[in-house]
This record gives sequence, C-alpha cells and structure tokens, in this order.
Amino acid sequence: MINAERIGVISTIVKNEPGLGKTAIMKILFILQKVYKLPMNYEFSIYTYGPYSAEVMEDVDCAAHEDIISVSIMPYPNGITGYAINESKNIDKYILGNSLVTEYINSINEVTGMFGKKPAKELELDSTIIYVYDLHKKNKWECTEDNIINDVKEIKPHFDIEHIKGNYYGLSKLLGMLN
Repeated sequence: MINAERIGVISTIVKNEPGLGKTAIMKILFILQKVYKLPMNYEFSIYTYGPYSAEVMEDVDCAAHEDIISVSIMPYPNGITGYAINESKNIDKYILGNSLVTEYINSINEVTGMFGKKPAKELELDSTIIYVYDLHKKNKWECTEDNIINDVKEIKPHFDIEHIKGNYYGLSKLLGMLN
C-alpha cells in the first residue's frame, strides 16, 4: 500500500532537485526527519553509506512502479553505476493537496536547497554526523565536539579527521543544531 504522504515528500524532493540518486534521497529524508522533525516514521540505522532505511527504498521503488518517479541507471566515468531519479507522469497527484508536503514545504525546500547539490560522499558524512549527534543526545551521552567527531571517525575511518571536523562545523553553522 502506498503511503501517499511520504511519497509526496519524495516527489517534492525529486521535483526540486531532478537527477538525485537513491543515496541522496535517503540522506535528505533522514535530515528532514531528524533535524526538521517531519513525521515520516522511517526507521534509520547506521549502514555502509551512513543512515539507511529499507522503508525509504521500498517507497522509492513503489513510487517508480506507480509511475510517480522514474529511476534510471546512471554510469559514471569511474566505472561505478548509480541512479538518477526524475519525475514521471503521476508525480503531481502526490504533491498537490498532500498535507505533509503542505505543512513542511518550507523545510523540504530548504533542505533540498542546502543538500541537493552535494555529492553522495558528503551527504554520507553529513548524515552520519547528524546520526551520531542524535544518538548522543538520545542516550544522554557526553555530547562534546570531540566525542562526536571521534565517534564519526570510528564509524567512517575513510574520512580524515580534518574533513569530519570541517563538515561538523559546517553543519553546526548551517543547522544550528550542534554544540
């Protein structure tokens, strides 16, 4: 069964930023839910490329099956393939009059504008920082800058510490959510 409200949010992201991949959609939805408090009720856990939700992938696949969005395989020059997600013929019926989209349109537009052009690797790091920060807050663990950065480094050893710090500070300024 289609969750029309969630599909409406995905559709709005796709309309705002055509050509995003599955990883980018996943991370934007994570940020919308965690930072902007959109009540989409996705369950995220930490995974290879940062926060992951099988439910998001199900919704993307469902939206593609219903011809709301199109998902195309996209080859990159380095030989790796990814996906490009674009709107399809039924997209507007899931956006227009959608109560979740209507209520949170400013947040959806803001997050898509801030994060929609970032490469997947940067979204992986940003969303992992937010995930770790949220985990510390939820568990009442010490939530210092060093603790967050060191925990992210443990989860994402392929990022150097200066890169993590830079993204941490950028998110702190951008979202005003970090200490």
